[in-house]
Amino acid sequence: MTLQIQVEITYAQNQRAHKVVLMAKCLDVFVGAAKDPDITCKQGEALVAALLKNSNGNIFRAERCKDGKCNDGPNGEPAIQIFNDSGTLIEATRYKDNKLNDGPNGEPASQQFSDGGTLIEATRWKDGKCNDGPSGEPASRQFSASGTLVEATRWKDGKLNDGPNGEPASQQFSDGGTLIVATHYKNGKPIKALTAAEIKTYLAAQEYAGKIRAIQSSFGGQIRPIGPS
Repeated sequence: MTLQIQVEITYAQNQRAHKVVLMAKCLDVFVGAAKDPDITCKQGEALVAALLKNSNGNIFRAERCKDGKCNDGPNGEPAIQIFNDSGTLIEATRYKDNKLNDGPNGEPASQQFSDGGTLIEATRWKDGKCNDGPSGEPASRQFSASGTLVEATRWKDGKLNDGPNGEPASQQFSDGGTLIVATHYKNGKPIKALTAAEIKTYLAAQEYAGKIRAIQSSFGGQIRPIGPS
């Protein structure tokens, strides 16, 4: 049975009590850090960052809380971080007062990475409920090992719902990035699965709408496309 070590780091910032719990495979990383004056002089998140950087994979999990509740760090550090045996971040989860929430700069609340550091899954949350992003980004996205989007789902208050411009709530893509499956949802219930012909029509409409937006963003009201004659 492998012994797991937990170490607490407490500090105060902006009159708030912060705590970071680091979980490690052994005490060696902390013993080594105790002998390094460049690490022992640090405090708070600077100390946490230095320990993680020098852990060589020994630290496999970091958990943060503020005033006794699961929260991101004061500088936007994810509330929960999980690392692989090489020390590479493979999972990051963000919280605000014990509820899943996207980060302060719009980072998805839940992110998973490959062992090589490539993003493979990202899910957005607001006040503990799965929701699309503030600019209409799909709430949940999954990527292939090469970084190609393979699945996107749209959510509103924890229920599958079509996007603000009628985008199907559930979309699946080929390895080449082509939309191959699309299903409309409303309040968590499937409404219609698009046929291959309907998907083709939908993609053509999306392309046309994109061109209209590009024209209007450059010319404003000077040019107003009114459709094919």
